Amino acid sequence: MKVGRIISWNSERGFGWIRNSEGGPDLFAHISEFPPQIDPIVGTNVRFEIKFDDRRGKSKAVGVSVI
Repeated sequence: MKVGRIISWNSERGFGWIRNSEGGPDLFAHISEFPPQIDPIVGTNVRFEIKFDDRRGKSKAVGVSVI
């Protein structure tokens, strides 16, 4: 699992971006990848896996949990 921080979040649209603490590009994160009843907040530290998104041609954060 990777560690990072939520750097932006759009609650109305249900997605945002996570910055990996190991560096690299910021990762897209969808609300469906968070545990139920978690409202992502900018600045929150999270754990996640990285998965390549074939549709978008980029990597994204999956299995996100708040730490």
